[in-house]
Amino acid sequence: MIFGVGIDLCDAGRLEKSLAKQSFLDHVFAPSEQALLASLGEKRRAETAAANFAAKEAFLKAAGTGLGGFAMPELAVLRQKSGAPYFALTGAAAAWVKKTLNAHRRVIFNGNGYSEAWEAEAERRGLPNRKCTPDAMIALKDEKNIALMEEFGVLTKTEMLSRYEVEMEHYSKILNIEARTMLKIANKQLIPAATAYMGEVASAAAAKTAAVEGISTKAETKVLTALSKYTDEMSDATDALQAATDKVSAMDDEAAKAHAFHDEVIPAMDALRAAADEAESIVDEDYWPLPCYSRMLFYTE
Repeated sequence: MIFGVGIDLCDAGRLEKSLAKQSFLDHVFAPSEQALLASLGEKRRAETAAANFAAKEAFLKAAGTGLGGFAMPELAVLRQKSGAPYFALTGAAAAWVKKTLNAHRRVIFNGNGYSEAWEAEAERRGLPNRKCTPDAMIALKDEKNIALMEEFGVLTKTEMLSRYEVEMEHYSKILNIEARTMLKIANKQLIPAATAYMGEVASAAAAKTAAVEGISTKAETKVLTALSKYTDEMSDATDALQAATDKVSAMDDEAAKAHAFHDEVIPAMDALRAAADEAESIVDEDYWPLPCYSRMLFYTE
């Protein structure tokens, strides 16, 4: 059985004549719906009946049962005080919904799917929690998933395993490009920009001292000390990232390489990013070669 989204349209004009036949009403509408229709004017009655009929067929399409799935009166469509429609299911339809919900309750969660609470709840239910691409791709090798794809003629086992290899290789290539691009930006733009700005600040401090004996250069010293620290951290981080990227790129096993890019290269990239962010908060915008956050967010000049 395939569950999906159901949609249906019904011509109110074509339905209007059928509403005069009690046999049709009994075949399609529950007593509660018939009472609702009886309370409406002729035009509104036909429109509401058409809407209810379309909703019933949409339900059957979504359930994947077809018109013979349930008796139409079991799919009563009523109205809240606000006028919003809702299903009042009875009989086999209600039993089917209850059975379906119970069968899939293990994966149903109506809270915040990004919260730690959901992670804990998913673990309690025994659901897998794949937190990175290399871990998630293992699903392509799962015998249960391979059997499903082969049963419906979607992919063969060979194709599934090949797709796993391709996706892992693609993941590694993307991260390799990102890491090496990051290295070029840091070495050719960010570190030189921070160094140039430190030279400007040092020159200003020296000029102040030369102009006025004993004048304070506390502000300049603080800037130089902090920026020198973060520039050193960027330099060290680029060395570490270069070493990690070269090491992982040389690996032959694509699966092991993808995991190594996640476990070793990404943390090295994060370390470089952290140092660069700190330096960016100090360096004058005219020296920083990339758009700063204030310019990107607020379009400042």
